[in-house]
Amino acid sequence: MTKRPILTLREFHHRLDKGEQLYLEPYFSPKVSSRYREIMVWFGVGIERLIDTTEEIVQCALLDKGYAEERYEEWAKNGNRNIRERLAEYGKCPEILIHDTSAAIRATVVHKQPDYAKYLKINNDQEWLAVYQILNGQVDPEPELLKRFLALPIPTTLISFTLRGLKWKAVALDTPMTLLDKSMTPWQHYQNGNPLWTSQLTGNQVSKVLGALEGKDVSEAEFVRTYAEAIRKNK
Repeated sequence: MTKRPILTLREFHHRLDKGEQLYLEPYFSPKVSSRYREIMVWFGVGIERLIDTTEEIVQCALLDKGYAEERYEEWAKNGNRNIRERLAEYGKCPEILIHDTSAAIRATVVHKQPDYAKYLKINNDQEWLAVYQILNGQVDPEPELLKRFLALPIPTTLISFTLRGLKWKAVALDTPMTLLDKSMTPWQHYQNGNPLWTSQLTGNQVSKVLGALEGKDVSEAEFVRTYAEAIRKNK
């Protein structure tokens, strides 16, 4: 039997793109560039033989295309960094990757699934920043996580980040809301120095309102306008 020549990558891609049925056996060989197997995944051919691959580029292609889900757990535990990062970015296997050795991967997990932030030790810049961004973007941050976070020192590399909004949110969460409070407007709470004016705002929005009104003799109209503007710009 005459040995078939190996196509160039460009020709291989072109023929699969045209829908040609190629003889694929030679391209499964590790002696042939893994780029061929990556291209095979792109076109959904030979998948059943590729799902057990240990080649990073092929694993990433399988993940990108939604194949080999039965392998994700193993990759999350034992895959190299690139495939673990990719899994985290896709929101896969968070229960495993939240304990990853890489702080960057753990941070990605909580960005994708904020409920996992409570499992972080928050003992490095990346985790601190991830939790800061999550809490600051929530109207109803998890009280225990917020309290734990505010008790931590700000990393020296992030010293310019403000905690004002989060501190107000923390006090508001600890402030019981009476029936009278529920009937009052944010302006009325603000006038009375009651932190409940922040109840419907995120930490970021609270910081913006405070920054805009600081040092001013604030009128109701100005407060209402600033409050509404903070909400509009952060949607």
